[in-house]
Formats: sequence, structure tokens, C-alpha cells
Amino acid sequence: MASRKRLIHALSIIFPTVILLSAVGSFLGAGAHLMTSHIVAAAGGQEFSFAGWLLLGLPLAALSSHLSTELIVWLFTRKEDMPSGARRHRRPRGGLPDAGHRPL
Repeated sequence: MASRKRLIHALSIIFPTVILLSAVGSFLGAGAHLMTSHIVAAAGGQEFSFAGWLLLGLPLAALSSHLSTELIVWLFTRKEDMPSGARRHRRPRGGLPDAGHRPL
């Protein structure tokens, strides 16, 4: 594993980042979610239900977790750090990658 220091460093950043960002998907993910629900209700709004919070929070949690993971991998690793079966999705600056299609 000493040869994969960049990969280990990236993973050590990815895990806590995803844990923190995915907590927004659960009503009980943080105490602030419960307090927010009570504050909204006290201000005259409707208190959030577990399903309502999940409906609003899950897409945000999934998207932010995925994008942060992609960004961290892109910033902290190189192609040679990845296992042989994994791919990095770095596109060349000249445009879209060749998808194997040939013009007619």
C-alpha cells in the first residue's frame, strides 16, 4: 500500500466527506434537521415528516456525495493509482472522447 499513497490520501478524505454530505438525506442524520423542522413549524409552516424530509434530502445527499467523490478522486489521484479494472473519467481537452463510432 505504500505505493498508493495518493489513493489512500484520497480515500481518507472521501469517507468523512460522504458521511457528512449524506447525512442530509436522513431526518435523524443531524440534530439540526429536527431543530429546523420545529423552527419551520413555529414560524407557521408545516413540520417535516420522515418521508417528506427523505423526499427532499435524498436527491441532494446522493448528488453531493457523488460529485464530491468524483472531485476528490480527480484532484488527488492519477491513472496509475487506480486498480487495473477501475477507470478515471478524465476527458481530453480537445472535446468528447471517441466512443468508437466511425463516421459514415
